[in-house]
Amino acid sequence: MASSRGAVAGRLLLQEPDQEIVDCTTCGSSGYAISGDLNMLEKLTMKTDARYIFVIEKHAIFQRLAEDRVFNQIPCVLITAKGYPDLATR
Repeated sequence: MASSRGAVAGRLLLQEPDQEIVDCTTCGSSGYAISGDLNMLEKLTMKTDARYIFVIEKHAIFQRLAEDRVFNQIPCVLITAKGYPDLATR
């Protein structure tokens, strides 16, 4: 089983089948962990009103932008892989 490596925050709603909706704007500075299970990722329902996706290499910068809630000023989704991205994050 692959472990999660990436994280996402911002204007994104995620829902697994028969699960409650996760609002990524409320996940805090650590964001929502991206599962390493590719089969589970295929089943996710994603909804967003974001106009941009910011791919951030450094986790510290991701945390700072999420903490400052930059996605409220700029309609975006923040995503990080904490360095080199795994397949699920890509």
